[in-house]
Amino acid sequence: MHYLRLFLSSLLLICTIKIAFAAFPIPNSGNTSGMEMVRIKAQTLEDFGSIAGTVTIDGKNAIVTFWDPDSIDILTPPGVGIDRQILITPNAGGTISGGLFSYNPPEILNVSPGLLNAAGGQLVTITGNNFGTSQLGNPILSINGEMVPASNINHDNISFFMPPGTGTGIPIQYSIGGQSSGSYTVDYKPPLLVRLLPDEACTEGGDTIILFGLHFGEGSNAPQVLIGNYSAQNILLSDHMLMVVTPPHEPDFKEVVVTIGGQQSNTISFKETAPKILHLIPSEWNTEGGIPVTINGKNFSPLGANTLRINGDLVTIDTHGASSLTFTAPAGSGSNNTIEVTSGGIKSDPFIFHYPVPDLTSISTSGNSTFGGFDVTLTGLNLGDDIATRVYVNGSEASSVVVSNGTQIQFTAPQGTGTNIPVYIEVGNQRSDSLFYDYELPSLASITGPFTNDENAFIQILTNFISDQNTDMQVFINGKEFFGFNPGPTILLLQDLPSGGGTNNEVYAIVEGIQTNTLNFNYPPPIINSLNPSAITPGDLITINGNSFGTEGAPLNAFLNGTLMEIYSHTPTELKLIVPPGSGTNLPLVIQVGNQPTLPFPVSYKVAGQTEEVQVLGSLKIENLGAVLGNTVLAVGPDGKVSRLRLPMLKVSTIGDTLYLGKDQFVIIPGISEANR
Repeated sequence: MHYLRLFLSSLLLICTIKIAFAAFPIPNSGNTSGMEMVRIKAQTLEDFGSIAGTVTIDGKNAIVTFWDPDSIDILTPPGVGIDRQILITPNAGGTISGGLFSYNPPEILNVSPGLLNAAGGQLVTITGNNFGTSQLGNPILSINGEMVPASNINHDNISFFMPPGTGTGIPIQYSIGGQSSGSYTVDYKPPLLVRLLPDEACTEGGDTIILFGLHFGEGSNAPQVLIGNYSAQNILLSDHMLMVVTPPHEPDFKEVVVTIGGQQSNTISFKETAPKILHLIPSEWNTEGGIPVTINGKNFSPLGANTLRINGDLVTIDTHGASSLTFTAPAGSGSNNTIEVTSGGIKSDPFIFHYPVPDLTSISTSGNSTFGGFDVTLTGLNLGDDIATRVYVNGSEASSVVVSNGTQIQFTAPQGTGTNIPVYIEVGNQRSDSLFYDYELPSLASITGPFTNDENAFIQILTNFISDQNTDMQVFINGKEFFGFNPGPTILLLQDLPSGGGTNNEVYAIVEGIQTNTLNFNYPPPIINSLNPSAITPGDLITINGNSFGTEGAPLNAFLNGTLMEIYSHTPTELKLIVPPGSGTNLPLVIQVGNQPTLPFPVSYKVAGQTEEVQVLGSLKIENLGAVLGNTVLAVGPDGKVSRLRLPMLKVSTIGDTLYLGKDQFVIIPGISEANR
């Protein structure tokens, strides 16, 4: 085929330039840089003559290194293109066609650097063969189909500045002299993300974020930005900066990826975006709940991946949005309640809210007994429920509490006394103001006793109130405070009554600052049972036995025939009196305790010479008796007190006999050396 083409070309040349002879080159192609050794063979002998002439290829002089009539050796000049005419000019004149010579097509072997900046402007070198020079033809360098000027072209390398671009497999092609190289592909560097500013965004979208990095290109390829699985609108600002408007998204989205020209960047993450509660509408609601509430905030899940807890309890969300949630308020109470929203698995900080403080507006009772047990009804607002509400009466928690609709409370009144009894409630940790009710006034119902007026005397009082050791109570008898009482359920026991006697003794109590009514009681009237001795002598110490004489210090007087007697000693059952001067028989002896006298007890003075019988309960030994008849001796009792004892008649046979005078009597006779009991 080559020879046929050469032959036809030679014929055409002979015809056009009227050259008589023709030849052909061997080889018929070579590098654009020239200096290729080519031999031109003549078709017949002595075609070229014997004297050297000149040879041109495409009008450019070749270097002749050998000339023979039938062959010429040359070194090719630089050139480009195919089928370049070889003309031989012998020294003898004329022009001979030397055939056609083709320069080899350009060939790209390598491009350096291998990865190119998307911003362009990078000096790139192509190495290869047969690029020619700009003087040899019209070189054309194209990148991705676009012509790019070369800054320098040599036969084996080309230098140029890379234009901006993105992607991979970018074709580079070079043409000169009508011949083109094969396509050589290069890659731009993939986009590189360095940081985000700001590095967080709200879930409702619309935030402007700047992505900083490299190799975003210059707009020839629109970047695609993915935030999580959401495509984000973006504006390319420069090769190293993208402005992104965030789309609505879930709170847990983090990763940002940029894809440009089919190349994906590294991944960079937003900070974890926690949901945030800003405020509630309404800001508080009544304790019974049931009203719609809106949470305004940000970074909630717009797709419904939210959960809501109030004080740790799960609450159903009615509607979901990126910046608002709605729910129906549950019943509750107290202050410092917490609301938390979890969106996409990320929990918000607790938001503190308060239920309204309970407000009591009225109180009514079905009774007022100090024994309690009657119903108390409270009305008001935000009174809570059966679980959260506590009722306090006088500081103590009440029982049987029933709350209705958060507006009414009924409970059973405890036992108590007094007026202005404070009642308040606590709902959660919030306390209402107090309302007040009154118990009936404390009163004493009846009194029993005393049955004696000795040191063990007591009385029992029935009351309309219940008291115990913690009850603030005082008891008064005849205007003086009495401490010997024991409180009990509806009973007051007054023990160890004070010395006293008579009737209409007053007793009352002061209970929780309130004075009761007054009751009266009577001491038992005194009674005389016996007198010893039965006949009395002025100055004698006599003993009266009986009951209800009271204790020492009681208001007691003794009268003999109206004359006040001297009291020697005093017990509830025995009195010792000193007989006043007087005489007579069946005189009235009266003992009066308080305003209560005994019945008159008949008493007679002794008559002179009267013998008295003495009950012998002990003995007395007397030595050196002497004359004692009619003498007065001193009688000493066991209490150490001395009284006079007249012995009108004393029968003793001899000294040393025993004298029987009675129990607990010591007798001392003047002039007697010793007296023993």
